[in-house]
Amino acid sequence: MSTEIGVLELAAILAAIAYVAERVLDGVGWSRSSRMLRQENEDLLRRDTERTETLRRVENEYVKLEAEVIALRAQVAELTKRDQAAVLTSIEQHERNAGARHERMVGVLTEIRDAVKAA
Repeated sequence: MSTEIGVLELAAILAAIAYVAERVLDGVGWSRSSRMLRQENEDLLRRDTERTETLRRVENEYVKLEAEVIALRAQVAELTKRDQAAVLTSIEQHERNAGARHERMVGVLTEIRDAVKAA
């Protein structure tokens, strides 16, 4: 039994250690190449630009919708006032007509009373 390590075994052990070390360093992010970092940076910049554009579109849409809501609330207030005015006008008209109907009813009842007394 010999404890001597041959050149091939030493090379295989060193290759395995180098492979494991490279994987660990890649996983941690310490050995990434400048090309990979540039690609990731470009991707991050592109995604940031897209996010900024999306945010701007959403903010513009929000402003538009907020203006529409304000306009709709004003329309609702105006329609409510109109409806209330229409109801008040109908009530006044009904009261005027009720007075006229009362006068006609009193006249008819008076005629009936006079006709009953005369008979």
